[in-house]
Amino acid sequence: MRIFGRCLAALVVIIFNTYVYSSDFRMIILTSDRGLMVSEDNGNSWNELNRGLPELLFPDKIYTGSSGRLYLTTKQSGVFEFDKNNNSWKEINCMEFLEPLLLSEEKKYRGISAFSVCNDRNSSLLLATKHSVFFRQADTEWKELSNCSGENYYTAIAGNSGRSFFAGTSYKGLFRIKGASAINLIKGIPGESYSKSRKFYEEVSAIEFDRKKQGALYAGFNFGGGVFISNNNGDSWKSLAMPLPKESLYDIYDLKFHNNSLFVSAGPGIFRMDADRKWYSVFFDEIRELASEKTNLAVMIIDRSGHYPPLFYRLNAGENQHNKTGLTARGRKAIYAGAYSLKKKLNSYIGYIKACGFNSIVIDMKDDMGNICYLSKNKTANEIKAVKDYVNAVNVLKALEKENIYLIARIVVFKDKRLYQAYNNKYAIWDKKNSKPWKGNPGEFWTDPYSEFVQDYNIEIAYELQELGFDEIQFDYIRFPSDGNLQRCQYRFSRNGRIYKSEVLSAFLKKAKGRLRIPVSLDIYGFNAWFRFGNIIGQDVEKFAETADVICPMIYPSHYGKLFFSDYPAAERPYRIVLENTKRAQKIIGGQAVIRPYIQGFNLLSPTWGPDYIRDQIKAVHEGGSDGYTFWNASGRYDTVKKAFSGKNIDRKIKSAIDKKEKRIDSGKQHHGE
Repeated sequence: MRIFGRCLAALVVIIFNTYVYSSDFRMIILTSDRGLMVSEDNGNSWNELNRGLPELLFPDKIYTGSSGRLYLTTKQSGVFEFDKNNNSWKEINCMEFLEPLLLSEEKKYRGISAFSVCNDRNSSLLLATKHSVFFRQADTEWKELSNCSGENYYTAIAGNSGRSFFAGTSYKGLFRIKGASAINLIKGIPGESYSKSRKFYEEVSAIEFDRKKQGALYAGFNFGGGVFISNNNGDSWKSLAMPLPKESLYDIYDLKFHNNSLFVSAGPGIFRMDADRKWYSVFFDEIRELASEKTNLAVMIIDRSGHYPPLFYRLNAGENQHNKTGLTARGRKAIYAGAYSLKKKLNSYIGYIKACGFNSIVIDMKDDMGNICYLSKNKTANEIKAVKDYVNAVNVLKALEKENIYLIARIVVFKDKRLYQAYNNKYAIWDKKNSKPWKGNPGEFWTDPYSEFVQDYNIEIAYELQELGFDEIQFDYIRFPSDGNLQRCQYRFSRNGRIYKSEVLSAFLKKAKGRLRIPVSLDIYGFNAWFRFGNIIGQDVEKFAETADVICPMIYPSHYGKLFFSDYPAAERPYRIVLENTKRAQKIIGGQAVIRPYIQGFNLLSPTWGPDYIRDQIKAVHEGGSDGYTFWNASGRYDTVKKAFSGKNIDRKIKSAIDKKEKRIDSGKQHHGE
């Protein structure tokens, strides 16, 4: 069978030469419904390759080692090695990979975020479960490496042993680990300055060695970062200038150095760079077609003739693999309304919604101080005197339902002054230095996210609001504190020192989702949908999306550092920030939930503020792939938003993008029986 390279002119800045051999391919595909399937005859026939694997399997990636060994990492079942002698997979996990039981009654493993077969003779292994790194020598037990623990989110790993390796992260660049030392390698790699003292680096997705040249290695970066080379053991890096548009935010799936060439598996296809640093388009379209007939996940391509190295490629990355309750939450265009102002300005809010062609409203039902903004019957809320008669919920809901407005109840979760002060500060985060309730920023009062009482209290409020008639529950401040002396925080309700912060919040979310029958949305920092952070304040958007129906990154251009995206003209910067943040959020969650950004409806540090500022944000949201948004204005003044949406002002291109998106949504709803 002869496989021909094809030009990818639509996606590539320049036209590649093609690089073609007649080869004998073995293909292993990862599917969402049949596990693993293998073809030994160039895709002409397929057989299952699941012996030894659990029945419920979420495969993630295949790796190759010495002598053709295969390894499989998964999202819930850990890691497996293929035993050729028995033609079967065998589990090679350890107890430290397990998720804490509070997340599920079933035994589940943490997702494997990075994996590598070492360059030593023993086929030693390196593995990361997001914030922890482990080493396994030959067939011995896994050992956690203490010099890699902390807040880093590990996304790539490669090396010779547990004492000498390189680790790539989601936003801190690369690290060279040797013994007890960990040196941060950032010189020359792609990144964006946030302020004079802070810079964030692009997510590292792959690391590869040039074994013929000492000190030479390559690194691939996601989100359009491309491929870089270092000739001095990582001390400095230079771009290899892949001729692909950065704006497409393509990912690098795999890097392999083979026969004096670098092979790159990237978003648009598979490419080769020769010794003269010329790029070629390698065979791909036919193999992709063969694999796509069987799967929408990924394929491992193994060339038995030796012309190509084994390469892993993701197919249709970002396709929605989950069917949740969130279909009714799609296409929602909303404004935020504070509970106290709603009491006086209900008709004004309805007027804004109608004038702008919106269809939804977010209402504070539990505010930043922990006040319950309606006459709740909840026992705890009344005991701690949190109930305030701000909103006549029955009358307000009737008025809004009459206008066919979708009703979203906002609940501030762990920032709660009322519960913090109640019961002798029993549920407050504690200060381990002075044995008093911990205080962060002035005016902020944080309850302990580990407390089941705190979690259940918020869930019961959500359930009560559901029964009152709200269409969606929106949790805000579903995070750990971010400001103040965080080193002094003591979480007295924690029963497991090995649990990640994101796992605590995910456990709360799963419990809430199990109690509610209406869609659940989450407000998160916009930057937490730009990079994978996870263990700093616990907002792991990828993990959240497994359960939540809607993720609402707060993408306010004014809130980003002054140097961030400063290469763009001031008038263009808001559009660029919202566009890229929306695109990144979509890529990170992989279609598991709806992305509905919060965007700026207020004038703060915004020299170009006005109707164009509003329209640019809307255009960016739709071009970024989202079908809804919420405008935030704490005072409830949306006059500038209203001006932006007046008939003569709205940009035709924006209206066209909105119309096309809504047609697709309507088609999807009909398809799902709505």
